[in-house]
Amino acid sequence: MKPSAKAWTFLSIGALAFWLPDVFVHFLRGKSFDSPDVWLLTVLMPLCVFAALYIFAKRLATSFSNGALRMLCGIWLFGGVFICIAGTFSGGGFAGPDGLRGGFIVIAMSLVPLVTSMLATYDGSLGALTIATVVLLILWVQGFRKRRRANVSGISPIPQEQAER
Repeated sequence: MKPSAKAWTFLSIGALAFWLPDVFVHFLRGKSFDSPDVWLLTVLMPLCVFAALYIFAKRLATSFSNGALRMLCGIWLFGGVFICIAGTFSGGGFAGPDGLRGGFIVIAMSLVPLVTSMLATYDGSLGALTIATVVLLILWVQGFRKRRRANVSGISPIPQEQAER
């Protein structure tokens, strides 16, 4: 698989693994979404993304750190779309007073990370977003430091079979 295809794969897997549990819980609970649901999402959403990172990093033979950073980008870039979809089940999002137009405006605004975090606050997923962001950033920094140490010591960070291609 080409590196760019691998990047897009991790981007979309990160977004889907993280935000689909949110959409599903909002679908099931609708307007009765409450505090226990927020706690459920705070635990469930990061667990889903970490499981997806483990599975797909092994399957696509890539490092956890590269996959972590790409998944994190997917979570933040596509957050507005999934939050609008989840909000639709409780009368907001695309079902709000502005309909599709309002939903698309929110999605466009969510490309700014500050807006995604504000939307996650109203959605009930800010705790999950914070946990996933911190842990994925730690994984990425650890991998970055490992590669940097390998380069300083003269050890190639590229596996031998990849170096021969």
